[in-house]
Amino acid sequence: MKKKRRIPKRLIVILVVVCLLLNRMLSIIAINVFLFMDNLLAVSKTINPVIMWIALGLFTGLVYGAVVAYKKYRLSSKLIVFPAAALVLFIALMFIINKPLQSQNTVVQTGSVYGYGFISRGQAQAGFPVNQSNTISYLLDSNDNTCWLTSSAVGDTIGFGFEPAAFNNLKDVKCTGFRIKNGNCKSDKLWKNYSRAKKLTIHLNGIVIQTVPVSDYAYWTDIRINPVNIAPDDRLTVEINAIYQGKKNYSQTAITELVPIIEYVAVSSAE
Repeated sequence: MKKKRRIPKRLIVILVVVCLLLNRMLSIIAINVFLFMDNLLAVSKTINPVIMWIALGLFTGLVYGAVVAYKKYRLSSKLIVFPAAALVLFIALMFIINKPLQSQNTVVQTGSVYGYGFISRGQAQAGFPVNQSNTISYLLDSNDNTCWLTSSAVGDTIGFGFEPAAFNNLKDVKCTGFRIKNGNCKSDKLWKNYSRAKKLTIHLNGIVIQTVPVSDYAYWTDIRINPVNIAPDDRLTVEINAIYQGKKNYSQTAITELVPIIEYVAVSSAE
């Protein structure tokens, strides 16, 4: 019996490392290939695309089975021609019917941004009247002279709604964290006097996602959370449930800037 050739372990390790290093590029290629195949097999809106994927799988399986039978049982090579011709004919018919290259020439890109353009800014925080200390725009204005102040040290929430227009031509939109300037950063004295957030609990539409620690610094830091899918009608809420106590105005917690970190897949038509 012939010994089976084994793939060297070193080669497997190299392939895994290459895939990890090129994961972003490979993901984009994979998405584009899948979209092309989906367009190729989209015969009609009334026909479930799964049926066409199964048909493609059956034709491909016939070719594979013919190759295996040819090698194992030393059958005539003509046996491979018929299923291969059927597969080629099936793909050719799909090209003629669906014209995937003409019907949708798409470019897919992934991105990660600070979500200033995603947030609806004309909102006040839950439980408060609209005034200069609680409008959400103060958390998104990149201005150290303004900050968001709580009415009590712990338990207040910051609610983020989303602009529907920001989701145009985007798929798989996720929140992966927040960028924060903790405390009142107008001056070093005010930063020390007001309390700062120590722990934040993240809610999506009222459901707790995760509780995360916050660094006690007067400059930008990123908070990472488990990625959660978001849609235009979702509500992302941040609850302050622990603080670094201030020296003077310790009954109020201040946050100068807080913006969600958004990841997405952008799909656009190529000219």
